[in-house]
Amino acid sequence: MTTRALQYTWALGSLLVCLLGGSAVAGAQAEASGSIEASRDHFNRGVEYVQDGDLKGALIEFKRAYAAAANYRVLYNLGQVENELRNYTEAQAYFQRYLKDGGDDIPAARRREVEALIAKLAGRIATLTIRSNVSGAEVFVDGVSVGKTPLAGPIRVSTGSRVLSAAASGKPRITQMVEAAGGESLAVQLRFPLERPEPQRADFSASSPRRAEESTGVHPAVWLGIGSGALAVGAGVMAYLASRDAAKYDEAVQRKTTARELDELDSRARTKALVTDILLGATVVSTAITVIVATQVSGKPDTQDRAQLSIGPGSISVRGTFQ
Repeated sequence: MTTRALQYTWALGSLLVCLLGGSAVAGAQAEASGSIEASRDHFNRGVEYVQDGDLKGALIEFKRAYAAAANYRVLYNLGQVENELRNYTEAQAYFQRYLKDGGDDIPAARRREVEALIAKLAGRIATLTIRSNVSGAEVFVDGVSVGKTPLAGPIRVSTGSRVLSAAASGKPRITQMVEAAGGESLAVQLRFPLERPEPQRADFSASSPRRAEESTGVHPAVWLGIGSGALAVGAGVMAYLASRDAAKYDEAVQRKTTARELDELDSRARTKALVTDILLGATVVSTAITVIVATQVSGKPDTQDRAQLSIGPGSISVRGTFQ
């Protein structure tokens, strides 16, 4: 058994004697509550836990013993256990209550010892001023609720890493860890994220041509018309180049040039003629689509204009009903 455990056993044994036979006041309190037996059982189990090194178990039993028979001497032992568990704020509070409740009954030597412990513990306690940007949020320190914002005052915590969190209705829980040093004061802001309005999304669906027109500010048929014009210009340029290659071919035939040169001139002329045909076809299709869009996009939401594009071998047509 460690020296500290021996000290606990001596103190608790002395307390047990006082509870069970020595103190008339304690006896009166126990009889009034009708729980002297429960107090003794919890007390004995607490001593066993201390001897086994299970201070958390001992703490629970001593709290039960004090609840059954509220003798001030138990507060001294509770303070000792909390101090060993490094719960410095709780230990200091128990020692202060011990001196207050014990008063003149506490021997002078014991009072000096406890006062020295209280002063030592003051250097192991930090003060947190906790605020939040949301009123009415419940604040937790190491999982224990300490109130709702705005808090009544600073919160005292033991030195070390402390986990702070806050919860508010309709908002995600926020968590923040702080490193608290003994004797210092920290200001902590628990900030909930602000709600942002969802950005408006433009509708570019094909079923809403009017919305597409309004979002761009230009009628879609204008762009299609520009595209058709560009295709027509390209077809014209390629037709001109194809005619030049054909003229060169005829000139070469007159000069009776080589078969290789004739083949090259013929191939170039045919290729450009093919590209010309493709561009002309694309121009026709683009123009037809321009007509369809121009007739379907209207300033009236209830327009009944309908147009259909039909493409067949060697032909293209647009048909529909326009009002």
